[in-house]
This record gives sequence, C-alpha cells and structure tokens, in this order.
Amino acid sequence: MSRRSRDRVGARLATALVAATLVLSACDATSAESGSDPTPSSSGSGAGDSPSVAPAHGKLVDTSWFSVHVPRGWRVNETVPDLSIVAFGPDLEQISLSITQVAAGHDFTLGELARVQLQQRPWSPKPELVDPVELAGEPAYHLTGPVGNGFRADAFGLAHGDREVFVDIETRGSARVQQETVDAVLASWQWK
Repeated sequence: MSRRSRDRVGARLATALVAATLVLSACDATSAESGSDPTPSSSGSGAGDSPSVAPAHGKLVDTSWFSVHVPRGWRVNETVPDLSIVAFGPDLEQISLSITQVAAGHDFTLGELARVQLQQRPWSPKPELVDPVELAGEPAYHLTGPVGNGFRADAFGLAHGDREVFVDIETRGSARVQQETVDAVLASWQWK
C-alpha cells in the first residue's frame, strides 16, 4: 500500500473516531443550527429496499445493531468491533461503517446528524444532502456526490436506538458502478 493510500486510510479512521467523540458533545451546537430538514420521499422507494437489486454477497459484517455484506472480493478490517469497520475494494474503494453512542437526552434530527458528518469528514468537495431514504425500513439521511481524488460517495446515517449508525460507500469510476455498489450493499442490510 502506498504512503498516500495509508495516509488516506489513516485520516478516515481518525475522522471516524473524532466524529464519534463530537457527536456526543454536539448537542448544543447542532440544536442551535437553523434550517429545515429534507422531508422523506413519499415514493416508498429507498436505499436497500428495491426487490430487483441483488444483495451483495461478499464477506458478512456482523455488529450488535446490524449486519451487512460487502461486495465479493472486498477485504474487511474491523478496526474496533461495534465501533469502526472499513472494507476495501480492489481500486482503493471503501465502505466505512461506524456506530457511536448518541448523547443521552437529545433526539437528533436526520438533518442535524448529516450536518455533523459534513462538518467533520475530510471530504473536499463535500457531498450534497439530498432527500432522506429508507435503510432497511428506517428513514436515513443521504449525502451524495464527488468527494475528491476521483472518488464519489454515498453516505447514509440515522439514530438507531441509542446509537448513530453511519455508512459511507466510496468508489472510483462511473456513477453507474457507484449506484450498483450502493444498491447491492444496502440491499443486504438487516437491522437487529
């Protein structure tokens, strides 16, 4: 792995841990922000719920809150079990999964959770916040767009019980390949 690749992976892992810490301390900062949250789509279609999509059938990532398969041939690095998991594809593509405790006594909106991720992630440029989607039946915010170095991201997040669950899928290449990867991974998602 090249130094640039190691630096990119290291930066993402550090960011995930920083974001976990900041979510706990962001109650006042995010609740003070103004702006309305996007409303959920009424079409009923959302991430991971299309019956025509074949679920990913690579390695299973099994946490205390959800399970999901990564694409075949991707390798999984469970950095901290039930906190930070990263899967790597053949062209430095990656899927980052993080699970952090939500600050007690505060119900974050999807918009607030998304804004924290946009502030804390090292994306340049930043992806766009679009209408929420369904992640295995639960509403989730959706960030999408180019994020630098030839990568395109689709990131999803929500509060599930007392945890914030965040998944960031980044690939290089065409929008079609990105969408196929996102659809296959999210079609395999199951809550516990």
